[in-house]
Amino acid sequence: MRPMRCYIELTTQLTDSAVINGANGYRVNFERDHLETVDAAFSPEESTRGFSALFRQFYAHDEAASFRKVHGSAYALAEGAVDNEQGSRLAALKAWGKASSRLRGRAIDLIVREKLGDEKIFPYSPLHGDDQSPDLLINAYNYGEYIHWGRNATVIESWSEDPFIRANHRYRLVSTMTGLAHLYIGFGQLLVTLVPTMRDVRPTRWNV
Repeated sequence: MRPMRCYIELTTQLTDSAVINGANGYRVNFERDHLETVDAAFSPEESTRGFSALFRQFYAHDEAASFRKVHGSAYALAEGAVDNEQGSRLAALKAWGKASSRLRGRAIDLIVREKLGDEKIFPYSPLHGDDQSPDLLINAYNYGEYIHWGRNATVIESWSEDPFIRANHRYRLVSTMTGLAHLYIGFGQLLVTLVPTMRDVRPTRWNV
């Protein structure tokens, strides 16, 4: 149960992160259909580096208090608690696991844009980078810049050569990590509700 307790406590740090609560974005200026300038505003590199290290504790499957391992523990507890609510608990946990897997494979903004297009609310139009999975993007930055400078350093360097690609990839990285972070935070709240022994854990402050 210690990993589960650690998981819940760390979600508070996620909600307090300057990356989640800060302004991140970029603007592209064109002149006569030619890219003129790219104005980008992102959280300080130091904040992003610290957030990446914290985020990895939830994201990396081999971390002791990762989402995958804590989710598996919660599912085992739910299977062992046989009562009238067992089915609904298991269904809820399956939904959270499915959501996590989906957000690692497809960016949340892409999922939303496709959904809006399917429902004829707003036309879907592919954007640069839609073909790159969140897993690819996060691992590239984790092991090429923010956590370890190593096997993906040349990938990050190639993205940094063009100002638009540099800003676009940085924005998509922050957007992807923030989307998953909100899922991790929400799951922490679910654990407090489902597991009686977790109800004394310091609650997450929802200030995002």
